[in-house]
Amino acid sequence: MGLTNLPGRMKCVMATRFGVAKEVLEMVDDVPVPRVSRGSGEMLVQVKACSMTPGDVRMLSGEADLVKKPSQFPYIPGLDIAGVVVEIDPAEDEKPESERKFRVGDEVVGTWKLFGVGGMAQYALVKMELSALKPQILSFVEAASLCNSAVYSMVGVEGAQVEKGSRVMILGGSGGLGTALVQLARRAGATYIACTSTQVDLMKSLGVDCAIDYTKEAWWKRPEFAQNPFDVVFDCAEGLSAWNNILASGVLKSGKLGGKHYAYVQKEWRIVMHHWYDMIIYMLPLLGRIIMTRIDTSKPRYVFPIILGEPNGQRIKRLFDIVQEGGLKAVLDSRSPHPFTEEGVREAFTIHENHRGHGKIVVEIAK
Repeated sequence: MGLTNLPGRMKCVMATRFGVAKEVLEMVDDVPVPRVSRGSGEMLVQVKACSMTPGDVRMLSGEADLVKKPSQFPYIPGLDIAGVVVEIDPAEDEKPESERKFRVGDEVVGTWKLFGVGGMAQYALVKMELSALKPQILSFVEAASLCNSAVYSMVGVEGAQVEKGSRVMILGGSGGLGTALVQLARRAGATYIACTSTQVDLMKSLGVDCAIDYTKEAWWKRPEFAQNPFDVVFDCAEGLSAWNNILASGVLKSGKLGGKHYAYVQKEWRIVMHHWYDMIIYMLPLLGRIIMTRIDTSKPRYVFPIILGEPNGQRIKRLFDIVQEGGLKAVLDSRSPHPFTEEGVREAFTIHENHRGHGKIVVEIAK
């Protein structure tokens, strides 16, 4: 069931083909509003804000089309959204009041599992299992910015068992993952947090003890890091080069002493995967590092954190509990929110394409 005055058509941004944002994204004014079907487990949300992730750019580029490919063109990119429920699966409406998770009129956030599509629009379908109620203390823009990357950060900090006394290094501290990792590591009790970023002032404002501008200094060459190694390194930016530098420099404790390397970026930021052999070439070294560092504990333990737990409704709710306790705040790129225009959405994507975002990049669909 839903509102009876829903429009039949909507405005959205569509990708017409693979490519860069300025060439393939177009604003369309007359697209049918999607509708909820019985038993789908979905709800229709009037979108107020849509936040971007690296997966949105990877799908648009087509460089990893073996695993990141829309079902058809044109398609509407993005699905980390915040908005208001306007229609809900009738099967949910028929449940007893005490068993219903969502109702028409609820302010919610929603995310995606394998493919995030449909969010850069006035209305979008989201799965109820991947959604949560928006806390009143957050704006729609802030809420949208937290429902994906910050959840991965929370799962990573918990998996790495960051605790009182931990020494933590975050590579790429000013991105969506990094800004959440800094705050959540501090909340977990980390005694010393270092990071790499060109945004030194931003990092210090979030409570980092040592912010290193990676364009001016090789962070792994600091003598004090080798003398007092880190308990965990979260790599959100560098990939294989960071792992090799860690092994050569000794700035991360051995696996025997509890040292862990959480590789959000495994090889390099750019992922090219057109054929099955591309996946094999990508996965075999990754699996080798994971397995071998469990056997050879003289090296830090290599962890692929994405498999520890994907964002879902329960994890988003748990993250929002932390937000309401004061343990995490949304950090937006200074240019966000971007307007919901063809130019505005293209600009948001271009910032992501060029890896120039500092904080989350968000498009405000409606006030």
